[in-house]
Amino acid sequence: MNKIISISLITATIFLFNGCKDIFEPDISKSTLVLLAPADNATAVSSTNTFWWDPVEDALQYNFQIVSPNFSAIQQLVENQTLTGTQIDVILSPGTYQWRVRAENGSSMTEYTTRTLTIDSTGDLSQLTIVLATPNDSIYSNNMTNTFSWDILSAATDYTIEIGQPDFNNIILTQSTTTNSYMHTFTAEGDYQWRVRGENAFSVSPYTSRYIFIDTMAPVAPTLTSPVNNDTSLTTAVNLSWTSEANILGDSLFIYSPDSLTLESGFPLSNSSGAYTFNGVSATNYYWKVKSYDKAGNSSVFSVLSRFYIQ
Repeated sequence: MNKIISISLITATIFLFNGCKDIFEPDISKSTLVLLAPADNATAVSSTNTFWWDPVEDALQYNFQIVSPNFSAIQQLVENQTLTGTQIDVILSPGTYQWRVRAENGSSMTEYTTRTLTIDSTGDLSQLTIVLATPNDSIYSNNMTNTFSWDILSAATDYTIEIGQPDFNNIILTQSTTTNSYMHTFTAEGDYQWRVRGENAFSVSPYTSRYIFIDTMAPVAPTLTSPVNNDTSLTTAVNLSWTSEANILGDSLFIYSPDSLTLESGFPLSNSSGAYTFNGVSATNYYWKVKSYDKAGNSSVFSVLSRFYIQ
């Protein structure tokens, strides 16, 4: 009988011991939670930051908090989460913050460990805009080689310039540069778009874009229509007219007297209508010719030189 009682007591003792292990958790209140990143008093230029700490033995979860500007004078509670992991990504606006973490289990918790973090808006390029300088937007150029330039963007360490067909369906150049200009030689005429963005190790700015049209072809020479060459039946008010190629920017009208070498005062004269009324002097020979120019600055050759006589 005594032997049976002894065995029963031993069994009960083992049961109680194992039961205590299941019921009572280790006390973690004396443990120290170690923060890993960001460093204390760090200044970040990125709005997205990863907060990371070492795991605490026997902890089941962690309470993570961020406030602005600090826990002594809270103006805003930014984050207050309970996590089972040891890191979290948080997007923060520019400003000063304090963050802290403590470990917890069912019966105890550690003290908070606290750090300070500043988000510096001057290093974040994502909300900044590149200001393009030259060439002007939608310019027509008769040069195959053009220099593209833009204003320096604060906090940018380099820039990416891209050139392509409009809407960048076909990109012909992607180039990184540390300067605020880039020279490019086109291999074909056409309509193009160019854009630039600023970059640093943490962020990029949006692209800013412009159009450029490359045209090196000279317009066709105008055709003089009235008066006919050597017309001698005219009075002092002479209606001159001519036809020019479509899509030109304008024409230059040249009138000479009394020979083909002496240019009349006020000429050459820019004209975009294809007609001009000339008030001359009686009993005088006049000579006239026209050439066209386009938006890119290309000029045609002269029309034929024509003569008329004012009675």
